[in-house]
Amino acid sequence: MTPTPGETMNKLARASLLALTLLGCNRGSNARNDNAEPATTVPTTVPAADVPVMPTPDPTALSKRAELLHRLRDAVPGGVIADEASLRAYDTDALTAYRQMPMLVVLPRTTAEVAAVLRLCHAMGVKTVPRGAGTGLSGGALPLADGVLLVLTKLSRILEIDYGNRAVVVQPGVTNLAISQAVGERGFYYAPDPSSQIACSIGGNVAENSGGVH
Repeated sequence: MTPTPGETMNKLARASLLALTLLGCNRGSNARNDNAEPATTVPTTVPAADVPVMPTPDPTALSKRAELLHRLRDAVPGGVIADEASLRAYDTDALTAYRQMPMLVVLPRTTAEVAAVLRLCHAMGVKTVPRGAGTGLSGGALPLADGVLLVLTKLSRILEIDYGNRAVVVQPGVTNLAISQAVGERGFYYAPDPSSQIACSIGGNVAENSGGVH
């Protein structure tokens, strides 16, 4: 039998009173027991053995860095990052417990450049990790010390809006919010907002199966 609203309120009131009573008992017992054993302090530092670590780099891949850098610069002119200071900006995503500088970072501007990078890395046996805005918390865009980080933020064009089928065709670097802004004048919006819609990219949302508050 479904309880009436009055019966439900009475149960909630009794539960709240019980919770307050228990809380008061705990406080009272703590106040009176001056000789109690001190509480055990939980260490706030992570033991060295438990510090998260990334995979051990492959020496063979690392030995190819100079040749790979030269060939990537030909494939993506002006879009390759190789100096240590600049690579630091890409040593993690939002899962900051794990940090490791990538061997190289490439920022292609076209689909043809993406294909050229993947073709080259495959031919040389070097890993690639695609990355969008780097806002993910699951570690999906964590770099590898023996791999190329393929950053897709420069591919940021909305190619087609199909209102009839409620679909859009976009490049992976388009931000989540940009889609809603592009279709908002017709009363549409892109619903899955993982609470970082200003910055996160649609490519990362799809790759990570991101949901959100909407």
